[in-house]
Amino acid sequence: MLSKRISLMCLVAVLVVGLIATIGVGQLKAEYWNRIPSEMKVRIITYDYAGDREFAVMCFSFTDTAFGLLLNDPVKASSLVSGLKAIKPEGDFLMLSVGAYQDGAYWWPTEIVFTQGTRQYSVGYNDMVELNEPFSGGRILGDTIASGLLLIPSKIELTEPFKVWIGEDSGVIEAYFGKPKCGE
Repeated sequence: MLSKRISLMCLVAVLVVGLIATIGVGQLKAEYWNRIPSEMKVRIITYDYAGDREFAVMCFSFTDTAFGLLLNDPVKASSLVSGLKAIKPEGDFLMLSVGAYQDGAYWWPTEIVFTQGTRQYSVGYNDMVELNEPFSGGRILGDTIASGLLLIPSKIELTEPFKVWIGEDSGVIEAYFGKPKCGE
C-alpha cells in the first residue's frame, strides 16, 4: 500500500513538473495563466523590509476545472487531480509557483497564512507537496522557480472567498471551484 502511494505521488509530481516545464521556463506564461478564471487564482507580489519586490507568487485552485483550463486538456487534468486525491485524500490544494525578484531571496512556505472572516489558519510542512526545490524553503536564485501544492486548511469553507497571505501581502481566491454556470 505504501509503495502504491509513493508510486502515485511520483507519477503526479513528474506529470506536474513536466507540465510546468512545457508551459515555459519561469512562472506561468500569460497565455496559460489567463486561461484560469480570475476568481480561481491570485498573484501576490511580496516586498522586503526596504520596500523592494521580493517574490511573485502565482497560485490557483488545484481543481479539475482550473487545471483543465490551464492544460487545455480536461481529461489529463482530471487524472492529475484524482491521482493527488488518491495519495493525499485529506483535503483540497492550491498550486503555487514562486519566483524571486532578487537573486538569493529566502522563501518559507510556512509563512503562508489563510484567513476567512475573522479566522486565521497557518500551514506546516506536512501540508505541502514539493514539486521542485526549494518550494519547501530556502534560498531561491533569480532564475529558479519553486513549485508545489499547498493543502488548504480544512476549516476554510471553499464555497466562500478566502485570503492567502504571505507576510503582509495577500490576495483573494473568490471562488475555489469557479463560478457556477447558469442554472446550477
